[in-house]
Amino acid sequence: MHKTIWVTAILRLTLLAHLLTQLFLYKAWTLNRVFPTLTVFPFVQNLPKEFPFILYCATLATTLLLLWKPHWKKGVGLWILLVLGSWAWDYVFWQPYTYCFLAIAVIHFFSKSEQQFWTRCLLLLSALYTFSGLHKINGAFLYTIWDSYVLKNRFGITSNDSFFLIFHYAGLLVGLIEILFGIGLLFQQTRLGAFRGLVLMHVLILLGLSPIGFFPMELWYHGIYCC
Repeated sequence: MHKTIWVTAILRLTLLAHLLTQLFLYKAWTLNRVFPTLTVFPFVQNLPKEFPFILYCATLATTLLLLWKPHWKKGVGLWILLVLGSWAWDYVFWQPYTYCFLAIAVIHFFSKSEQQFWTRCLLLLSALYTFSGLHKINGAFLYTIWDSYVLKNRFGITSNDSFFLIFHYAGLLVGLIEILFGIGLLFQQTRLGAFRGLVLMHVLILLGLSPIGFFPMELWYHGIYCC
C-alpha cells in the first residue's frame, strides 16, 4: 500500500491510543485484579498463570514496533492475533474502542492501495455513525440522556414546563441527524458537510461533558453573545 503521511498518521494515532488503553488496563493483566477472569474458551483457564503477562508484554512490544514501522504487514498481522488472543483470554477486553482499533488494523492489513484503505475507513465510519444514530432513537436515550441530562440538568426544562413534549421529542432529531451524517459520508457531494457536522457534534459533546457544561442560557438573555 502507498505510504502517505495521512495513512501513516492514522495508523500511528490508532496504535498510540491502543497503547495508552493497555497501560491504563495493566491491572487486568495481572493476578492482583479485582474481578475474576471470564475466559471465552474453557481451555484458556488451563494455560500457565504467566500467560497473561507474556501476552501483555508481547502486545506492548508489538505496538511499540508498529509505532516505529506502521506499514510492517507481518507485524500488523501479529498485532491482530495478539488482540484476538486477549479477547479469548478475558471478556473485559471486549470494548468498543478495541473494536475500532482492530477494524482499522484489519483494513490496513488487507488493503492493497491507499484508495482501498480510505474507502474502507469511510465505510467503517459511515456504519459507526449510522448505527450510533439508530441506537439513539429509543425511549432509553430520550428519558435517561436527553430528558435527565440535557433538558433538566443543563437547561432546567422539566415536564412541568409548557411545550415540554416538543423539547422531549426533539431528542429524536439527534439520532436522525447522526444517521444523515453517517449516510452523507458515503457520497462525494455530501462528504465534506457530513465531516463538518460530525466534528461540530463532537465539539458540543465535549463541551457538554466538560466541567463548565454548555453555555448558561441566562447569558443569552443578557445579550452577551449578540456581539
